[in-house]
Amino acid sequence: MQKKHAFLLSVLIASLSLPLFADTWKVFFYMDSSDALSDMAIKNMTDMMRGKPNDMVDFIIQLHAYHDAGIRYRVTDSGLEFLEEIRLSGDSKQDFISAADWAFTNNDSDHTMLIMSNHGFGILDPEWNEATKEWEVDTGGLNSQCGCITKSIKEHKRHRGFMFSTTPRIYLNNNDLVDGLAVINQTILNGKKIDILAFDTCMGDMFEIAYLVAPYAQYLVGNQSCSLMDGFDYQGVMAVLNQGLSVREVCVGMVDAFDAYYSKNDYSGVYTHAALDLSKIYTVSSALDTIVAQVLSMPDIESLLVQARNESPRFCLWPMYTDLIAFWKIIEVGLSEMQLSDELSVIQDALHRFYNVASSLIVARCGGISTQDLAHGVAIYLPWSAVDSSYYATAFSQESQWVKLLELIARSRNSFDFYSVV
Repeated sequence: MQKKHAFLLSVLIASLSLPLFADTWKVFFYMDSSDALSDMAIKNMTDMMRGKPNDMVDFIIQLHAYHDAGIRYRVTDSGLEFLEEIRLSGDSKQDFISAADWAFTNNDSDHTMLIMSNHGFGILDPEWNEATKEWEVDTGGLNSQCGCITKSIKEHKRHRGFMFSTTPRIYLNNNDLVDGLAVINQTILNGKKIDILAFDTCMGDMFEIAYLVAPYAQYLVGNQSCSLMDGFDYQGVMAVLNQGLSVREVCVGMVDAFDAYYSKNDYSGVYTHAALDLSKIYTVSSALDTIVAQVLSMPDIESLLVQARNESPRFCLWPMYTDLIAFWKIIEVGLSEMQLSDELSVIQDALHRFYNVASSLIVARCGGISTQDLAHGVAIYLPWSAVDSSYYATAFSQESQWVKLLELIARSRNSFDFYSVV
């Protein structure tokens, strides 16, 4: 009788620890591990099982591990349940849409999360170089100035993108990603946005990516730099989901779990991670356009822009990207050293308004010992010279003023350039 009472008491205590109205989650983990990540797929899925999802979490997986096979699983509290094996078409966009259709059709959970896991190049669309047998992007003039970019090309497989496949040699580019997300939003989820879109990749947390996916997701979770090979801590993610939290609370919990795992395992301390509220992205973009237009109208501003470009922090293997806030903080310091004028006061006021709205975009963020004071939560493209051709095709480049600032910096490099990489 005493044992029975003790058991009933433990059940009661456990039930009291959960929210009265717990939120349920459908989570779809979409991974291509065929490009040297198969060992990490095993670790990720093992950690998911160790996390033991409870009744509030329906966690399903589609994995491309070899040939044209797509393997589908469900993570349960008793282990990994094999569901089916499908044949992939070799069309990245269609395979993505088909997988999402399987994952989210007839969903009755309160919230949805899509985790995309693989290698990545941020906002740029790379091309396959048959000579080097590598995916490559325009280095932005860094070939002779910075050894980091050579390292990034050769060692990128040590890190995590948008579904790079070895056989066939394809990947999900920006247009394919957007087309797929549009189908999920409009057809599969009947007009409802994905609650959390997470990129377990390098450089998933970029302003341009947030701008790209904002019509289709409520929140974005990802990195301003590279991940370790094993990416997210899925035991930690599962522990957060098991609490039945709201969408925003899960975002914060995912960042906290990432920070706890990486603070112990990333000895270089170069990690960054953040959650962004995508409903704020257009307000922030508008405030950014205002600053860019005002700065570009100033006479003799080129030297300050080049200086800010040179002094902006560069994260590990991605010297063509920097932190958006850090760049403008450097500009602000340079402006404060100029003679005060009405025009300058207007720009300084615009900068402060920009910082305020930008803070509303960033729900939570973390960084390692090497990045915590440099990474404010969102990265942006800031090449050292020429703008990559694929960047002009992005929605943000076409709809904002940012690329005009990049072009001015590129034109000014011969007069004002010097190189300094943080």
